Amino acid sequence: MKFSIITVCFNSEKTIQNTLESVWSQNFLDMEHIIIDGNSSDGTMEIVQSYSKKCNYPVIIKSECDQGIYDAMNKGLIISSGNYVSFLNSDDIYASTDVLKKISQCDGMVEGKDILYGDVILYDSSFHVVV
Repeated sequence: MKFSIITVCFNSEKTIQNTLESVWSQNFLDMEHIIIDGNSSDGTMEIVQSYSKKCNYPVIIKSECDQGIYDAMNKGLIISSGNYVSFLNSDDIYASTDVLKKISQCDGMVEGKDILYGDVILYDSSFHVVV
């Protein structure tokens, strides 16, 4: 089993570090992280490049103009190679370090299913729970 985690971003220097650390902290490493950047003009790509150097799993980075978030997501899907795809946007994080491990343990139960989803916890900019 392999996960393709797709993160799309554009001028996300204020939030993407938390997203990248959330992926990096996963305790299930049979994955690739695909980062599709819309040609950011802030420090997003410097953060992404620094992150990619410390990873012990493939990090695929593509930075170019696109036609919006869905175009970027489709670019990520085209180059993904995992059995499962997870979209984790540049201002999102996984709720724990074992999210991918828990999903991998359900492999037999999800056979023949096209979509899996989980709970969402919303935070404000100070990381206080909103919902």
